[in-house]
Amino acid sequence: MIRHRRVFALSLALVILAVGCEKRKITEIVIKLPDGFSGQVQIQMGVVGAPKLTTSGQAYVVSLPSDGHLQTSTIIEDNLPARFENSRTESVWGYANSISKTGDGIPVGGSIDFFVGTKQQYETQEAHKHKSEFLRPNSGFRVQ
Repeated sequence: MIRHRRVFALSLALVILAVGCEKRKITEIVIKLPDGFSGQVQIQMGVVGAPKLTTSGQAYVVSLPSDGHLQTSTIIEDNLPARFENSRTESVWGYANSISKTGDGIPVGGSIDFFVGTKQQYETQEAHKHKSEFLRPNSGFRVQ
């Protein structure tokens, strides 16, 4: 009977230790935009020496500086939903999370890009982005 109590106590201690060491599952990204911000946002991930993102509950918290550009050593691999603070949801356009991986599938960096503003501002900004000569029709490059 004493042996059973010891086994039970040891099992209980292992369960408590396992639950205490379990990582919290991050389920969303909270992006805090500067008041009145409008323009392109780029969050560069996996930057050596940059600070890690903070967490609050089950969310990564990203506090953007006034220029909309941020570097972090954190890499968000999952395609997590984003919640924006200080902005109307309908003013966020082109949200994309891209990850760079090694040939072995190990994440080494990435970025989150989007635009904040009106639809017209977004479309104007997209029209002015650099378009590769390689992809442009009639650029003189032909595949044979």
